[in-house]
Amino acid sequence: MVLDSISTNVPPQALDLLLIQKLIHVYNLFNVMFFVIFVQVIYAAQILATYPASKIAKENGEVFGDCWSQQINDLSVLVKDVNDMCQGKQGEKQVYLSLPRPGVSQT
Repeated sequence: MVLDSISTNVPPQALDLLLIQKLIHVYNLFNVMFFVIFVQVIYAAQILATYPASKIAKENGEVFGDCWSQQINDLSVLVKDVNDMCQGKQGEKQVYLSLPRPGVSQT
């Protein structure tokens, strides 16, 4: 979970305050990252529109598009973590099925 660093050995009122502070911090980070990547995606689209036959412009647009897509994915994971935490499912871990487990051979 994204919010695993919040200690559970504190009173509920302090935990609520810690959670709110953590959420504000994460919100501010995502706000900055989304703005930076959004501007880069816009510039990449403008360059591609100006030079539609350019291979470099197409690759640049794809890279920033993929980066934007990853940011959206990270945000959705964060929203799920916050939702789970608010519903009291703090101890559950998300399982990522797309990557092989270390030390396990793929046969």
